[in-house]
Amino acid sequence: MQSPTQALQRGREAIESVYKLWFTAFPDYQFLQEEVIIDGQRAAVIARIVGTHEGEFFAMPPTKRRFECRMVFVYTMKDGQIVHERRSLDFTGVLLQIGVLKARPA
Repeated sequence: MQSPTQALQRGREAIESVYKLWFTAFPDYQFLQEEVIIDGQRAAVIARIVGTHEGEFFAMPPTKRRFECRMVFVYTMKDGQIVHERRSLDFTGVLLQIGVLKARPA
């Protein structure tokens, strides 16, 4: 799995730790699927994720603020299983929304 928040992760345990990080920090985390595109052994999923920062996130204490972010997942399949996942999201935007980063005036 490739992700802007955790770089390249390999194996079930490593990927599970990524999900635990998000679900612990955002216990009300929701994945809202918008569109699926399939082309042979590849698939893309366009979705929104939303949640409230209720737990520690990359050593950042909870801010109790909500976020909403669009994501794109690109999957490569082999023998009916996902063998590679690539995620794209505006991680800086998430950090701004939960109040960890402050935007500078233009």
